[in-house]
Amino acid sequence: QQKKMSKGDSESKTKNTKYTGQSFDYVIKKWQEGTKGLKTIENLFDETGNICDYSCRTLTGMQVNELFIGKKKDTSGTGNAGYRVIHTVFGGVCQELHEWSKALQQDLIEPFQNYMAKHVRNGNQFTKEGKSILTQLSDSRQAAEKEKETYFKNASQLEKAQTTLQSLIQSIEKGNLSFNSLIEPKTNEILEFKKKTNDSMESYKRAVEDTNSLINKRAQHYSTLVENMIQGEHSRVGYVKLFVGKYIGFCEKLIKGLASKISQLSTPID
Repeated sequence: QQKKMSKGDSESKTKNTKYTGQSFDYVIKKWQEGTKGLKTIENLFDETGNICDYSCRTLTGMQVNELFIGKKKDTSGTGNAGYRVIHTVFGGVCQELHEWSKALQQDLIEPFQNYMAKHVRNGNQFTKEGKSILTQLSDSRQAAEKEKETYFKNASQLEKAQTTLQSLIQSIEKGNLSFNSLIEPKTNEILEFKKKTNDSMESYKRAVEDTNSLINKRAQHYSTLVENMIQGEHSRVGYVKLFVGKYIGFCEKLIKGLASKISQLSTPID
């Protein structure tokens, strides 16, 4: 009698692993949200620099305005002196904006962009490797599941053939000798099903062993990937605080510099 392997047989089970496509997708989603946040901050830095450049160009254009040029040449009168002061203040403000924008680009925007590019590269690499592991595991599990289905199909056919043979034997014992000619073909059929069942059971066991072996090999790699991504997120938060802090410092310095230049306007106004 062929022993049929139970679907709950422990040796036929693949190991239960903590890494799943669902959990990995969650980590990737958080990573992508973090990257999107970095892009928003980069846009803020860029837009601030663009505003400064635009303001500088505007002030430069005002300095060569016909009104200022004409008044600057005419040195007589208090009003004309005021125009000269305003012209000088505009020049100082423009210089302040230009130097500030240049420092912002070199000391903040470029380092931030370099960090963000590295962050994106790491995320893409982690995603690629993680999905590759999950795909391998999924393929291996599907292969094991297919072998299991084949085994139970063969085992079911064997069981039916054995039941039929028992019925034939019982009929013959009751005097239905005409069934004698069916015994040998049915016996051969049973032997064939036994071989198929045994072969498919061994194939199923090998597929399960291969899957468990793959889990053992990939578990540490996968855990390292996830840990690196988590650490990357912690690092991102730290870098964001650092760069935003620098940005605030830059803005405070600009405000003080502009205030110093603009305060010179008090002379002609008074």
